Amino acid sequence: MARELKRNTLKNGFYIEVCSMGSRQGGIRIASETFEEMMRQQEVYKPSKYVIIWGEHKEGKWLSEKKLPAEPGETRQKKTKV
Repeated sequence: MARELKRNTLKNGFYIEVCSMGSRQGGIRIASETFEEMMRQQEVYKPSKYVIIWGEHKEGKWLSEKKLPAEPGETRQKKTKV
């Protein structure tokens, strides 16, 4: 007799995923109540980790598309020759 599995559901809120430097898979999702909190958390982890912004989750659906990260520590723009 097989037992039924309960599907994990996400709370309403804003989510980012934080991954280690050498890997872009198997990260940890971090939930925030507001957009501003989510952006502050992104700035904290950005220098040393890959940060993927998942966006807002509400009523079991994602309201925005996932944004893939830039390389960690890349805050400068590339120089262009004139």
